[in-house]
Amino acid sequence: MTHKIYEIDEKASVIVLDIEPENIENYLIENIVSICEGHSGTDLEIIKIRLRDYLTKKDINKRIGAIAEFYIHLFLKFLGYKQNFLFLNLEENSIKKGFDGYFSFNGEEWIVESKSGIDVTHKAKVSEAYRDLKKKITTKENNNPWQNAYNHASLIDVGADKTVINKLKLLSDSYFKGIFFPITNYNLMPCGTVFNHNATDEEIKDAVFNDIKTTLKNMEYKNICLIAISNRAYDAFLNFIELEE
Repeated sequence: MTHKIYEIDEKASVIVLDIEPENIENYLIENIVSICEGHSGTDLEIIKIRLRDYLTKKDINKRIGAIAEFYIHLFLKFLGYKQNFLFLNLEENSIKKGFDGYFSFNGEEWIVESKSGIDVTHKAKVSEAYRDLKKKITTKENNNPWQNAYNHASLIDVGADKTVINKLKLLSDSYFKGIFFPITNYNLMPCGTVFNHNATDEEIKDAVFNDIKTTLKNMEYKNICLIAISNRAYDAFLNFIELEE
C-alpha cells in the first residue's frame, strides 16, 4: 500500500492510496481477525470461513463494495486509527453498522462512508460517499445509524472507550427524538474506491488529487479527509479467504 497525503488547510485533507496485490497477504494475516471480530481471539481459519459465507451471499456489486470497505479499514488501522465497530456486522443478529466505519484518532471521532466501482472516477465515488453521509446524519430514516454505531461500540470485543460509547448513545437518543445536529459538528471521511486502477506513480496520484479536491467547495464539515483508493487487490482478497469468484 502506497499513499500520499495532501493538506488543503487546517480542516481538510486528501489521501490518494494505491493498493496492489503484492505483499497484501502479510497485512491480511496481521489484521483480518481484529477488523472482522475485534479482540475475539478467533482462529484465522474461522474468520476465513465467516468471510466466505458472508461474501457468498452477496451479488457482485455488494461483494465489490464489501471488499473495498475492508481495505479502507485495513489502511486506517495502518495509520493508527482505532476501530470502534466490527466489519462483520452481525446482520444475522440484527446488529447493523449504520455507518461503514466509526474510528477514533487523537481524541477525535471520524465517520467513514465507502463507495466503490469499476470504470468510474474517484471524484464521483467520493462525492457519492459524502452525500450518503450527509443524508444519514441530517435526515431521519427507519435505520438509526447512531444506534447501530452504539450497538457495535458497546460490544466487549470492540474495546471502544467509554466516552465514545456515551457519545454515540446521546446521538442515538437525539436521532430518535428527531433532533439532528449540523453536519459541521462531525469529522467526515468519504472514501471512493476504483478497482483495477493503478495509482502507483506520483503523477497519477497528483492527477487524482487535482480532480477530487474540487468537490470540497460543495461540502460542509468540522474536519474532512477525502480518501481516493486505487485498488488492484480484489482477487488477492478472494484468494486469501479461498473463495472462487
